[in-house]
Amino acid sequence: MLRKSLFALVSTLLLTALPTVAAPNQNGAEFMVDLSRTHWCYDCVAEVVDKHRLMNGYSDHTFRGDWQVSRYVLSSIVSKVLNEVRLGYKIDLPSQESKIRDYGVLPEHWAYPYVRTLVQDYNMLELLFADPATQGFAGDRPVTRQELAYVLSEIVMRAEKIAPSGALSDNRDLLRLAVDYDAQSPYASYIQAAVDRYQFMGIYADHTFKANQPITRYELAAGLCRLYELLPKLTQPVVASGTP
Repeated sequence: MLRKSLFALVSTLLLTALPTVAAPNQNGAEFMVDLSRTHWCYDCVAEVVDKHRLMNGYSDHTFRGDWQVSRYVLSSIVSKVLNEVRLGYKIDLPSQESKIRDYGVLPEHWAYPYVRTLVQDYNMLELLFADPATQGFAGDRPVTRQELAYVLSEIVMRAEKIAPSGALSDNRDLLRLAVDYDAQSPYASYIQAAVDRYQFMGIYADHTFKANQPITRYELAAGLCRLYELLPKLTQPVVASGTP
């Protein structure tokens, strides 16, 4: 009996002396059953889900990357991005006075604080409100490719205003191949920036951009991933070639 008691005491002491191992994040990209490590968007999903915590998986351990993204969801994610840009990267984004007086979202709605912040503090969603087809913000409406180009490009455009000259210089000339690109569209400059300057997006094999096509969660994750590749370049001074 004494031997058993001593054995139990020693076992307890050994167990309490062992280091505590943190439980893995069961909602992380690694545990999403519909997303393999060989998927083209796996690394970007892992970055925005596990590192930046901008997107989440579902309770059944799926990511559902082919699902569409609503304007409400985009607003919540962009609001979080801007907080990280200002605090984590110390980029004080130039803002402008909002021309919008009605947020188009009821105060009790879960997305109200995000939409209000983007409109009131950044005037970030002006084009989305200006679209007559939406009759307001229309937060449940799926985000289109041109709208994603607008929001992501607007963030980097404002950051570039206070970044060192030449911080981003890796341009390409791909959009000229898009047969459906409308240079008169209010989104035209943002689409051009998203495709050629910032490379958030590309064009399809049939030489179209498909501006009004809804984006998927995969496309959003890929765009955000590219955004976080660009941000460090906007916070570091550019050293001229040949300078010691």
